[in-house]
Amino acid sequence: MRKAMLSLDRTTEFDDYLAALRAEYKRKRNFIKLLDRMRKL
Repeated sequence: MRKAMLSLDRTTEFDDYLAALRAEYKRKRNFIKLLDRMRKL
């Protein structure tokens, strides 16, 4: 999904989406780790 958003020049929307997921699922430690790995790709 990140690659698609980058190709469409919509990186800020993708970052906002990840931030919203992080806020909603902040108690899910493994999910947060997955989001962190996605951010680095």
